[in-house]
Amino acid sequence: VTVMNSLFLVGVPQSILNLQSGWTNMFHTETVTLRCDVQGSPTPWVYKWYRDGQEIPISGDGDTYTIPSAARSHSGQYECRGELPERAVTSPHSNSLLLTVYETPPKLQIPMETPSEDIYTGERLTLTCTVDGDSTGWKYLWYKDTQRTELSNIENDRTDGSSYTISSAAPEYRCRGNRTENAQVVLTADPPWSDAFPGDNVTLTCQVTGSEGWMFLWSRVRNGETSQLQGYSDQGQYQCTGRRGNEVLLSNFHNLTVSSDRPQAAVIQTPPGPLWFTGETVILTCDIRRTSGKWRYSWAMKNKQGALESLTPKSKEEQQTHTIQPVTESHSGEYLCQGERGKERVIQSLPGSVVLKVSGKLTLTCTVDGDSTGWKYLWYKDTQGVVLSNTDSDRTDGSSYTINSAAPSHSGQYWCRAHRGGFYSHYSDSHEVNIQGEDLKNNLPKMF
Repeated sequence: VTVMNSLFLVGVPQSILNLQSGWTNMFHTETVTLRCDVQGSPTPWVYKWYRDGQEIPISGDGDTYTIPSAARSHSGQYECRGELPERAVTSPHSNSLLLTVYETPPKLQIPMETPSEDIYTGERLTLTCTVDGDSTGWKYLWYKDTQRTELSNIENDRTDGSSYTISSAAPEYRCRGNRTENAQVVLTADPPWSDAFPGDNVTLTCQVTGSEGWMFLWSRVRNGETSQLQGYSDQGQYQCTGRRGNEVLLSNFHNLTVSSDRPQAAVIQTPPGPLWFTGETVILTCDIRRTSGKWRYSWAMKNKQGALESLTPKSKEEQQTHTIQPVTESHSGEYLCQGERGKERVIQSLPGSVVLKVSGKLTLTCTVDGDSTGWKYLWYKDTQGVVLSNTDSDRTDGSSYTINSAAPSHSGQYWCRAHRGGFYSHYSDSHEVNIQGEDLKNNLPKMF
């Protein structure tokens, strides 16, 4: 049977910087949010942010950067890039976005669209309010005779209130501008997972908060290409576009990876095995790697008849670990864990297992190269000058040294030495015993 695997090498994807909310020309205390996306890649990237070429020290590694209250010091050219630290992969720097923060509000002007300031009864007069510079996002309020009473907009012929048309004049008119958070399209996933498995249902929703009348178009970016969707069962980077009249808004991206196989659980032992001694504490962790979402865990142990006995009460299904304290020889056996997530459609991982070996007995063995006839053995701990009592030895020649109830106090350096008649061998190499769950070797090095 020949098994062939294909390996596809592609270039590092490009980072794209977008304005998610707010404006590029801002005023003191306004809020702006920037979003960084690595195109065509569902991999969980770590994002870095830069202003005028210098990295911005921020907490976290998310794909958005928010300035909650803009100040003059926030002005500059912004860029971002993605990193995969574990793989030493870095995307190129994104496009740059210039943010300018002004300390004082802009000035307003009211030029009249009527050539004469003398207005007669029955004539129409249109007043226009404009903001110096960039007028994006501004809405306007109108006042007559006093700044305390706002005029109704029933005579207003523009949605932003920038013009005000009247058919009967008053002595004095004033206007005022304000700007609130601009509309943004938000894409959410339910459940909010970045991975899916056969049988999973994932619903993507696109909405503009606090605004109505929008039409939405869905797209998926895959292998660097964008295609229009009517269904979304495949993996990729999803995005929606909101349209209302001449307004066009792009949503955030949602990365979705679809795996053909169920996830695999693995049992991690702390401290690592393969052998534990009575009295120790053993922690088993159920690890479902490369998945997202909130898993529920169940633990079981195989009894002597091979049947599974549950170890997880309902009240502890959220716990990823199973602790045995203190461990005894009766805890020896095979332990299994499994994870599941979802409500209406439950996805279960493949189970993971580990065999736990618990012993209260530790045996060290000493041997001589060649003919071992007539040799007897001496044992030493921590120092080569004091011979250990052979009361724990289970062989008359002392070639093995047994600790029947291993405890941390038995940890240390052990040596052995052989003698026959009046002739003594050299000391063996030292052997370290650590009763903390490390991999213990039962045989000491051979002596010459």
